[in-house]
Amino acid sequence: MKQYDTLISELQDVQKRNDLERGNLITQKIIELKKEISASKTNCGVGSATSVNNPQLLITPEVKKETISSGIIQMNKCEEANRWEEKIAYYVKISDLADPDLKNQTNLSREEIRNTLARLAEGLKIIREQCNNIRAVATGTAASAQAVSEPIRPVGVQSAEEIRIYYKTKIENITETGDASEQIQKFKELKDDKDRLIGELIRNKKEIQAGELGEIVEEIKINKNEIIADGVSVKMTGNRILLNIGSSPISVVSAGNKVIIKDKNLEVSADDVSISDNSLKIGGMEIKLAASEVAKKLNVAPEAVELTTENSQPVYKMKIAEQRKLFGLIRINAQNTQTADANNGNLLSESKPWYYFLTTK
Repeated sequence: MKQYDTLISELQDVQKRNDLERGNLITQKIIELKKEISASKTNCGVGSATSVNNPQLLITPEVKKETISSGIIQMNKCEEANRWEEKIAYYVKISDLADPDLKNQTNLSREEIRNTLARLAEGLKIIREQCNNIRAVATGTAASAQAVSEPIRPVGVQSAEEIRIYYKTKIENITETGDASEQIQKFKELKDDKDRLIGELIRNKKEIQAGELGEIVEEIKINKNEIIADGVSVKMTGNRILLNIGSSPISVVSAGNKVIIKDKNLEVSADDVSISDNSLKIGGMEIKLAASEVAKKLNVAPEAVELTTENSQPVYKMKIAEQRKLFGLIRINAQNTQTADANNGNLLSESKPWYYFLTTK
């Protein structure tokens, strides 16, 4: 099974990269491995621990990950029903919020929440039926094991894990039936469906960990009014993507006119950034030091910070207001711009106003 899981993971990866040739090759390997597993089960009989005739199934109230016929139940359907009930409770709760609180909690309108609740209720009904039918499959009284193991498309998706499990289970079911060309077409359709779910996840959550999204996408691009996850574009502002630069926690926000990186008490602006391998990047180059760490190293308290590139390297441009005395008498704030390397914090250049030489501390 380890080899099988590895192939499924590889197939998911090449789907991310839209590598159809490699995807077709892996699909054939999965089909061949499926045949080997089925042949092995036939030769070994039904006495294995995962057999549908395992009497333990008849006395265990919760259904574990068991083999049923030629399919694999990826999730405990009864536990899945509980998760759907919890999700319904969540959407009911936020539907009762006042408008300002609702806006802070989700990007969904009240009508969208009502529609989500209706679809959740429909899906929960099916999952409960699947839960009840699993024992019937085990005793041979159900019509189809496939109907029991068929995953229900996530509704009101709230986590990347929901998408990952659904996607993997659908891949397994696709490899169970049809010829290679039919399977490849279904894989393409599934990829489109997965993209729609990723878009829903980004819209549904005001705040999401970059590492969580990284489970299902290769790269996240953020510009002033858009989040793009592996080509899935979501036009919106205000959503926060959380990650760390080194040991410093930050959040990245599309703010409408620019990207804002919130780092402790600093708000760092940028035109656009990307996240891959759980690392913040600009121009494809990784940012290794947070702006707050650079400011600490240079012993400055910047009023404004911009993340950009200069001479093919990421830099912070920090505007610092320095109290000076013009002609030694008149107190003024002289603005000094320091450019620092975003990877090691070293000062690269400094720009002072022309009259700076006329001032003293």
